[in-house]
Amino acid sequence: MEDSNNNFVITINRTYGSGGSEIGHQLAKQLNVPCYDKKLLKSISKDWNYSEKYLKDFDERLMKPISYIASLQSENVIPFNNIPFQINDDLFIAQSNLIKKLAKKHSCVIIGRCANYILENHPKLFSVFINSSVNNRVERATTYNPNIKNKHNIQKLVKKIDKQRREYNNEYSDKDWMSMENYHMCLNSGMLGINNCVNIIKNYLQQKNFIA
Repeated sequence: MEDSNNNFVITINRTYGSGGSEIGHQLAKQLNVPCYDKKLLKSISKDWNYSEKYLKDFDERLMKPISYIASLQSENVIPFNNIPFQINDDLFIAQSNLIKKLAKKHSCVIIGRCANYILENHPKLFSVFINSSVNNRVERATTYNPNIKNKHNIQKLVKKIDKQRREYNNEYSDKDWMSMENYHMCLNSGMLGINNCVNIIKNYLQQKNFIA
């Protein structure tokens, strides 16, 4: 285990289709540290003893659990007696505890999940927001969703997921997700490109002595 006083944590919030996740994973690879995103659900699903498939529908979004759980029950996806009914809150608390544990254990990159808020008092936190133009994000989102052929439907999906992320962040933190003053650095991946974004973040971390 690393000395927790020397651990750094890079948090990346991102609009859908901006390439923020790709930037986070590339950055983590170059820094030789773990990158955590939806992989957090795997650990929590084991602790709670039910599927990642179920948890994914509550990850970084607010859902109405009662109606959703009823639909899952009808499909025999999850037993009724094994369900926390305050699933949104319970999942946020579980992810928060896991994020704090991981940040104490070693340096890492964490994508989304209110990590910049959860770790706001971490001595070596560097928070980044990745955005791009709508047209650029729609183009990238098309590659994420090859089964959706209609561009209008892709545009609706981009707006929907952005809305879900904003609502989730605004529900569980006291910071506006899209307010740039809440981040140490904001980058336009469409103008800069994925590789340049990674290099800009790395160069700044070197200047601040987060990394050698």
